Parts: sequence; C-alpha cells; structure tokens
Amino acid sequence: MPLHPTSQFLVDAIEALVTLDGRFEQMKLVNYNSVVDQRRGCFSLVFRARDKTTDTDVALKFFDPQGMMDTYRLEAFRREHQILEGLLGVPGCLQLAAGRTTYNLPLTVATGGTVPFPCEYFAIEWIDEEIDGYFLCQQQYSAQEKLRLFAKIVSAVATLHAHEVFHRDLKPDNMRLLRNGGQPAVVAIDLGTAARYTSPQIAAGYTYQVGHLFYASPESQCGLAGNRRVAPRTDVYALGCMLFELFNKDSYFNALLTKNPGYPAMLLAMRTGVRPTTSDRQQEDDWIRTLAALGNSLVPVAVNGAGSDIPPGIAGLVNEILFALTNIDYRRRPQLQWIHARLRSALAVLANEKACRRRIKQAQDARANRIEKIKRRENRLRQSLANRNHIEG
Repeated sequence: MPLHPTSQFLVDAIEALVTLDGRFEQMKLVNYNSVVDQRRGCFSLVFRARDKTTDTDVALKFFDPQGMMDTYRLEAFRREHQILEGLLGVPGCLQLAAGRTTYNLPLTVATGGTVPFPCEYFAIEWIDEEIDGYFLCQQQYSAQEKLRLFAKIVSAVATLHAHEVFHRDLKPDNMRLLRNGGQPAVVAIDLGTAARYTSPQIAAGYTYQVGHLFYASPESQCGLAGNRRVAPRTDVYALGCMLFELFNKDSYFNALLTKNPGYPAMLLAMRTGVRPTTSDRQQEDDWIRTLAALGNSLVPVAVNGAGSDIPPGIAGLVNEILFALTNIDYRRRPQLQWIHARLRSALAVLANEKACRRRIKQAQDARANRIEKIKRRENRLRQSLANRNHIEG
C-alpha cells in the first residue's frame, strides 16, 4: 500500500535537501518501491546517501513518522541504535556511521505557519551486495558455493551471539555480502527486532513472533518471542529455514505445512499452555510441559524432497544439520560450532566426489587417447600394406 501521507512528506522533504545535517547529500529512499508498491521493513524509512566527511555511501535510517504513537516500534528503533553502538569496531557486524539525531520536519499548520515534527534517524554503513540470488536462483550456484555462503551466514550470527546480541528476524533479505579487500563475509543487517540478553522487554507479552513468520521458530510463535533465555536458539531455527531454501524453490515454512497440515492448530493449542506474564524460566517450564504433551507428532522436512537440487552424496549430512537446526525442541538445537564442523564434512565429501570425478575423467580421457593412438597406428599399417601391395602388383 502507498506510504502514509506523513511518511511521504518526510521522504519528499529529505530527497529535496541538498545537504542534511551539513554532512549527507544525494538522499534517495531505497526500501520502498512505489511502482510495484513493495516495501522492505516495517519500522523505518531507509535512504541511501553520500557522506561528505568520509566520501562513502551510507544508509540513513529514519523512524517512520507513521508509527510515532507506537511505543513498541519507537523503543525498538532506539534499541537498535544502542545495539549498534555496542558493536562499533566489531569485525563482521554492521557498523554505525553516525549516531542518533533528530531532523525537524517542518509541517504546515492551518494558520499558515509551520511547526517542527521531530524525526529521529541514524546512519549506518552501506553494504550493497545482497545474497537473495543464492535463494531465488539456486541453479546458478554450485552446492559448494551455497554451503560456503551458509557457513558465512552462520559466522555472522555467531559473531552477534558472541557479543550477546540475538537478531530474531534472520532471513536472506537481512543479510549482505561484504567484500572489503580480504575474504568476503556475510553481515546481518536490520537489527530493528534484535535484542541483547540484558535488554528489557518492550512489550508486556508476546503473543506472536517478532520477525518474519516463514523463519519463526515454534516457541517464538507461542509466547516466547521475548524470552531472552531461548532467543539464541530461535536464531538457530531461522538458519535451518535458510539452509533448506538454498536447495529448494519452496520455503521451509510451506514445506512444513505440506508435511503437517495441522501445524497451525498444533501451535494454537501449544500457545494456550504458555502463560504470557510469567518469568522467562517459568515460560520455559510451561513450554517444555506443553511440548511433551503436544509436540511429538511433527513430521520433519527433508532437504532432498521433490524439486531439490542437492547432490545425493551430501543429502544425508545436510539433513542431519537441517533436522538439528529446526528441531521443535529448542534445547536440542546445536551450537553454531557444530554446524561449522558438519558443513566442513559436507564440503569435504563434495571435494572428494569432484576429485574422484576428475580422476575418472582423466582415466577415461587417457583410455580414449590410447584407443585413438592404436587406431591411428592400425590405419597407418593398413595404408602401408595397401601401398606395398599396389607397388608389387
């Protein structure tokens, strides 16, 4: 749907500025496409701009004035800035380029004057390269390329977790590939739903997940979305969904519904077993009891189903990873180091298969060359005999 009039007014005002805050220029909204009416992100309006002080491109992230009266969204926006401040200088993490400040949008009033409408924003580094192609055009990438990318995604999440930050909205759209002279790395962006272990809960209770439904773990859909104790394992579940989608055109969520048509009803029943206003520990206890009673009937989704392009030689290994990451019981989801170890094993299998195919091809080529040499020798011999018979005759 079109932008709210106040949001559009802010966009028009920012894009019309020659310079913002004496530092930023060439501002252009990038997270809303009016032609196809498509928007990325719910809380913010994001502009690409040029930072004159560093001569680099940055992203200016404005809180969308449409949500000014939404306390949850505003506090989440401010929390994102605080998290980015805590990640300054951390390799592999999105970097803050300028701290949170306010642009006073001049609004015309009925009397003919103007009043300032405060719009908060901050600047972050601009990372241009998306990874969506790996998920939307899987056939253009080899299994090795996709597994190596996934290993980089896992590393990006591990870096956040090592600094006590969990993302809570992991999906391909929130990942970028950073090439900074050395080895390319994946960086998680859009920390609007992220939180720290020590972050106070903004909402009193969480009936639904805080991120995209397609990557949301079962417990996050059943009242534990704000639970700090289980949050790292909800990120692990989202990793499993992305792993599946690297080798399948369908989403993991849709594949899960196909295998388990009663999944939404099961979650609804499980949600009633989790008390929303208790402590994190009590919520965990509620979930574990509910899980024992209702969660045993879920049929897991394999990576090598119909339409999958995963090589058969690694399907078993990747299924082992996938089943672990998407286990309905978050306590059984693995540590990120384990994922890396299994990925190395899968890559080693592919490398061995490639080497084996190369050796077989070399042997086949050598045999073909030998046969060709024998044929040429036989042809020369026949020609020599024919010439001799012609001379003697």
